[in-house]
Amino acid sequence: MVVVLFVVLGWLIPWAPALLFYVMFLPAMFLQWRMNQASCVLNNIETFLRTGRWRNPQNREEGAWLRTLVEDTIGFQATVRQMDAFNNTVLFLLWLLGLGHLIFWYMPDRLLNPA
Repeated sequence: MVVVLFVVLGWLIPWAPALLFYVMFLPAMFLQWRMNQASCVLNNIETFLRTGRWRNPQNREEGAWLRTLVEDTIGFQATVRQMDAFNNTVLFLLWLLGLGHLIFWYMPDRLLNPA
């Protein structure tokens, strides 16, 4: 949950080095999802610690944590494509917020005087 909170609220951090980390972390997280078959490495580690295997086909949350949360909470059964579109859009918007916060609040002189 700490990672989820960081992803959702990290763009509000009032410290430039942490914002820079945030702006680099979100694309790295996206790439990790893409290369790991839409599964979070933290979920894989948890599966490994519990079962001794990297993947667990019986775990309905593997690669679909947010989808199962939405389904269990509000009853909406989203498709994989719908959840991917939602996740990618939200992640991109959060990244833009973090980048905007970093540039406009902590580097305005570089924005206004790029030379």
